[in-house]
Order: sequence, then C-alpha cells, then structure tokens
Amino acid sequence: MIKHYTNPLKDFFNISLQKTIKRLLRDDLKPLVYLEDEIKLSNEFMYTNKIRYQNSVLANLITSAIKTAALKKYPDIDTVSIPATIIRSGMKSKPQRTAFNNVDLFDMFKGVDVNVEGISKGTITGNELIKLIFENVKNNLKSPTRKALIHWSDIQIDRTAIEKAITSKRKIDLSKVIKIRNKKTGQFEEINRNKNYCILLADKYLIKDNDFIRVPSQIRHKFTSIKETYDELFKEYINIVNGKVQLTDEIIEKRIL
Repeated sequence: MIKHYTNPLKDFFNISLQKTIKRLLRDDLKPLVYLEDEIKLSNEFMYTNKIRYQNSVLANLITSAIKTAALKKYPDIDTVSIPATIIRSGMKSKPQRTAFNNVDLFDMFKGVDVNVEGISKGTITGNELIKLIFENVKNNLKSPTRKALIHWSDIQIDRTAIEKAITSKRKIDLSKVIKIRNKKTGQFEEINRNKNYCILLADKYLIKDNDFIRVPSQIRHKFTSIKETYDELFKEYINIVNGKVQLTDEIIEKRIL
C-alpha cells in the first residue's frame, strides 16, 4: 500500500493563495452587463475572425458605444473608428454566457499595443476621410485577415462595389460608396469632400507609414491624443446605459456592404 504524505505548510499556502486570488478577482468577475438570451442576435456578440473583413454587429456595438461615451466629453465628434485588429474577443466568449465582466472587457481590447494604446482626435476634410477609408479597404481586399478593416460608428462602406471596381479596373465615385450618417436624419449620405469632419482614430493606426499605408502620415499633424482609451470609453458606455445593452436599429444595420 502506497502512503501519501502531505505537507501542512504547503497546503496552507496553497489554500491561502487560492483565497487571495478569488478575493482579487471578485470585482473583476462581477457582471457589468447581463446578456439576454431571447435577443435574436445575441450570439452576434461573439467574436469571429470575420470581423476583420466584413460587417459585424459586435464592431457596430463597440464603435457606437464608444461614440456614445466620447460625445459626453467631445460633442463635436462625427464618427469613431477602431481597427478590427484591436478587437480580440466579444461580449460573449461562449454561446451559453449570459454576463460580461471586467475580464471580458480586458480580453475584448487585447489587440491594443501596450506601447501605443491611445486614441487621437482630429478634424480632417471629407476628401482626406475618403482617402483614409479607401486606402484601408483596398489593403483589406488584398489580405482580408492580415490587413484588417477599420470599423466606423457612423460610416457605411460598400466594400463589394469597391472590390468590383478595382477588379474591373474601372473608375468609381468613392463618395457614392463611402457614406457618413447625417446627424439630423440618421440616414447615410455622401461625404462632402470640402467639409471638415471630426473623428477619433487609434494611435496604433495613426503612426503607420509604409508602402501600403500612406494617408495616416499625411493627416497625423491634425490630431491630438485624448486621455481616454477604448476600454475606458466602452466601460463608461455601460455605466451610461446602466448595464442594459440593447440591439438598436443602429447597431444591427449594415455598415460594411
């Protein structure tokens, strides 16, 4: 018969460590949002790699949420953006999950570079905005998962029309396929190339400057950093709605066609 010996001191420290970890994680594991299963599109809150190249209810929710929170401090904002590479998890990590907590919040924005995690606010012309978006879409068409899309809160992009135009080598009026929401009507309309638009853009993208990404370096001087980060703004949104995240028409709309 094999005898098993235990070390009381070791057992004591193991139990104490487990209790300490649970105590430290208690607040982080406390639900920030309860997700209702009866919502038809609730599973759209789960992360999939498709967020890098197509329309996403999750991305719509995140950008609209961040815009809602940001407008409280920066009321002149027209649209908020976030590169799909920053989003690494959804509000539901598994279909059966019914709550979203601080750990999930950390996982959601895990794609942020620890050295460049900020957001900048800038005012650019409609022409510059169109160029910024078109360049991103063109690169995404070449490599859908590696050169991911930037998602926008109030902009609709006809990626399919742009792809067809590039493939057939025909000219296309970009103002017809890249539209912005009219603040009064809520409808998407052509971007006025001569009008100024205030946007939030990730520093992670704003610092880019290579053979494929040129526009950020051309508009960088028009931006200044804000003190808030994506996760902070998203958490502020949760507080604004008292933890009741709803799938509004704006969130389930098609922003990437």
